Amino acid sequence: MEKPGALGIAALLVLIGGFATLMYSFYYIQQLSFNLGIYYGIQGTVSALNASKTAVGSNLLQVTQGPISTLPLGLHLSYVLVPFAVIIFALGILWLFSKAYSKAMAVVLAFASVVYLALAALLQLDFFSFTGTQLVLSGAYVGGVLALAGASYVLLRSTGKSSRRAAQQISIDPETPYSNMKILSNRLMKRLSGEIRILDMHFDVSALDNLIQLTQGNLGRYKSISVLAKADRLNSEFEKRYKDFKSELENKGIAFELRVLSEKDASKQHERMLIDENSAYKIPPLNIINKKSEHIVSIKQADAVHRFSDMWSEATRFENFKSTEHNLQ
Repeated sequence: MEKPGALGIAALLVLIGGFATLMYSFYYIQQLSFNLGIYYGIQGTVSALNASKTAVGSNLLQVTQGPISTLPLGLHLSYVLVPFAVIIFALGILWLFSKAYSKAMAVVLAFASVVYLALAALLQLDFFSFTGTQLVLSGAYVGGVLALAGASYVLLRSTGKSSRRAAQQISIDPETPYSNMKILSNRLMKRLSGEIRILDMHFDVSALDNLIQLTQGNLGRYKSISVLAKADRLNSEFEKRYKDFKSELENKGIAFELRVLSEKDASKQHERMLIDENSAYKIPPLNIINKKSEHIVSIKQADAVHRFSDMWSEATRFENFKSTEHNLQ
């Protein structure tokens, strides 16, 4: 679960990065302009004194015709840094104060950050001796990386939310029961992990068979499967299938336990739930989950776990329930 304020931290990083890139851009322009002034001053002095034929004048002209002569190009490149720095800084302000995050903005921010870093690297490689200390030079990279980190976080978060939204509702078409099992396995069961909890009043042999089909290929994602059910459908045939499935899962290192609801909870409970460590869903009865025209929708995981745990603590282990039943017979 995402920590509160994570987006705010990302926005703050972008704002700091934008400020750093903006200041660095102006610093670069100032340094290059200063050195360009010296360059033109040397040329003007030599020309005014008509000293190009002297030894000193000749040496000065040779210097100005070397790497220094590319300073105008460097200055123009430094001007190009400014709009990208402004974009980064503006998006940082927008995100921090208006909370108007969007995937499109994050893409623009990432693009601006990458271009800025590339231009800064190009300028440093070609005009290193005119840009001041290494500490100042690193400011551009720090700013660009901070902005890129903020953009990456928002992009990842947006992608994650899209993925979760896609799983929030699954429609079942009663006309395609076989295809429904494939859809449920891929779009629902494959998304679950860790401890799986199932609450189903109508859990029976057919429900167990469907559960076996739905979990095949996904068992490597599960640590345990816990089922809460009513007693009225747990007959001798179910008992045999249950033992076989339980043994099979235990051989794969997955704990499987079914508990029988107390009469009080069984009489009050009508909703069916499927829960894992991060999500929870309201589902149709498992024995007809592939045939019932009903939406599978996301519900609050924390509330579902709390309700399940309360009923679980009051329920009876299936083995104990059957043992008592056999003794009474």
